Amino acid sequence: MQNQQISRSAYRIIMLVLLAVLFLAVNMFSNVMFRSARVDLTENSLYTLSEGTAEVVSQIEEPITLRFFYSEELATDYGRIRTYAGHVRDLLEEIRARSNGMIRLEVIEPEPFSEDEDLAMSLGLKGAPTQSGDIIYFGLVGTNSVDGLDSIPFFTDEREQYLEYDIARMIQNLSRPERPVLGIVTNLPLDTGAGGLMSAMRGESLPFMIYEELRNRFEIEFLEQQFQAVPTRVDVLMIAHPRPLDMPTLYAIDQFVMRGGHVLAFVDPHSEVSLTAGPNGDPVRGYTEQSDLGPLLESWGVNYDPTEIVGDRALAQRVRTGLDARRQESDYVIWLAVPRENVDTNDIVTSDVARLNLGTVGHFTPVEGATTVFSPLVTSSEDAQLYDVEYVKGGPKPDDLLRNFDPAEKRFTIAARLSGPVTSAFEGPVDEAPVAPEGAQSPRKSQDKAPPYMAQSEKDANIIVFADSDIFDDRFWVRTDSYLGERVAQPIADKAVFVMSAIDNLMGSNE
Repeated sequence: MQNQQISRSAYRIIMLVLLAVLFLAVNMFSNVMFRSARVDLTENSLYTLSEGTAEVVSQIEEPITLRFFYSEELATDYGRIRTYAGHVRDLLEEIRARSNGMIRLEVIEPEPFSEDEDLAMSLGLKGAPTQSGDIIYFGLVGTNSVDGLDSIPFFTDEREQYLEYDIARMIQNLSRPERPVLGIVTNLPLDTGAGGLMSAMRGESLPFMIYEELRNRFEIEFLEQQFQAVPTRVDVLMIAHPRPLDMPTLYAIDQFVMRGGHVLAFVDPHSEVSLTAGPNGDPVRGYTEQSDLGPLLESWGVNYDPTEIVGDRALAQRVRTGLDARRQESDYVIWLAVPRENVDTNDIVTSDVARLNLGTVGHFTPVEGATTVFSPLVTSSEDAQLYDVEYVKGGPKPDDLLRNFDPAEKRFTIAARLSGPVTSAFEGPVDEAPVAPEGAQSPRKSQDKAPPYMAQSEKDANIIVFADSDIFDDRFWVRTDSYLGERVAQPIADKAVFVMSAIDNLMGSNE
């Protein structure tokens, strides 16, 4: 009997040992065989790559290094940062695993006064100070094999819903060996600023601040306003209040869109910047008050009437009126101060826009039955009405505009995104070559020959339209000071945020 009890005890011990060995073996096997396998059980699939990101990652041709700087020990008492950091790290691990070895991930904990902290600071990362005086780093730096660098200085709560987008955009930027090319078609003095060409010839040129931002980020290629094809090297075409474009030029833009080109277009029923950016505050030489894109807008799925200006009593800017001795302020309903409540915070382009100061804007409506999706980005309030542009040109006083104000009780769309398949605005190729005005030099034509005609877009279009050109005028969004001979900008509105976000977004693939 006693021997039976001993054998049973020994049997139990042996079974427990075997089960423990089996448990360890299964764990070791799963760690080796299923290291890259993940099951996402979160409500919104926070840790599952979207198809777009997976496509971007799969197209990488040159190695990219991602350095994730995270002060893990210092963040121990900050549960929100700790949870978010786990999300970031898991997403980065998933991206690395899906990159076919093209992405290298380094996780760095920059301890105070260490070489890693110096590295984080030198790469442009921003630390968040704690109550104890320590600095928490929580950012990402990406580099490629040709010294390209991009970064997310600090992962803020406000951008968490765009985390995957921001990382995918960084990866796509780094996968390009050269800076992306922004083509510009404009009749505005973007590169000379107020004073125009005459000031530039005297060496007094002060480019618009938004243009300075564009030049720092992209390679700029100005296109003359008559051309037969958009150069193939252009990634995004920005059309900013152009002169009236002839049919061959409109056709060239149309076919650029048909071949998957992305467009950011600014048209204006009454351009304030054209009227004041010349010498001594006079109009720019060869200025145009109105701009339009003829048949293109309708083919893209949007209606635009260049004779209508939106007035908004609820969003009116306060302006000074009267003589110097009796200066007072009044609501100027055709100059709008658009708050965050009137922008689409769910669109990546306007998600960080808190205020836009606009002057004499137009509006868009969707074309009935269009194949594109019309998504408003910036709108008026419902306390708005339309004015005829000729009445506005007459220079009505602020009180005159208010006196007979009759609100339409509906919102007007000032900026919109157009996405989806597009049909060409032309039934066939336009063979007519651009012709210079009598006495003028022949226009410079694009060296690219016009490719064969396409009736339908080969990819879904991605177009952003804005019914205002004064978005580029410094006086509407920035105060500038001089410090040690350099211009220092103090933004009072988010116009640069909109323009840069729009171009950054359009520079990316549809994925």
